[in-house]
Amino acid sequence: MIAAHINKNNIEQSVQEHCRETAAYAASEAQSTGLFNTMFLTGLLHDIGKNTELFNTYIHNAQQGKNPEKKINHSSAGAKYIIEKISTENTYELFTKQLIAYAIISHHGLNDCLSYDGEDKSHDHHFKWWFDIGPIRAIILAHLKGGHRKHITGNL
Repeated sequence: MIAAHINKNNIEQSVQEHCRETAAYAASEAQSTGLFNTMFLTGLLHDIGKNTELFNTYIHNAQQGKNPEKKINHSSAGAKYIIEKISTENTYELFTKQLIAYAIISHHGLNDCLSYDGEDKSHDHHFKWWFDIGPIRAIILAHLKGGHRKHITGNL
């Protein structure tokens, strides 16, 4: 089993269980908005980047108090997956997949790939592919300029 989370009692939650539970919760919260399927998919994909032995080693070391030198980027995998796997020319479908990807990559805070001043930090966090998507860059910059800077964590 690959752990997504380990609590203070050393009880592990698998990536599979975590993603399924998150998907169910997100979908139930979105039931009244008509976004049930969209939110289910977003929840399901949000942490698939944790489904690696590298992350499993990282989280177990962190639980044991061994401070890793570098955090493991897990936020971009689900976003990259949906961008690459859903091929469409339909404007609404294209925009929907971009919004899902944006939600996934931002689930720990605003993207972490732009500085407070809008500087491109994508090369630092393996997000280069993300900035090839022009509309996403525009959304991020608009969000920054809209006064939402407090959401940027600077961490993955």
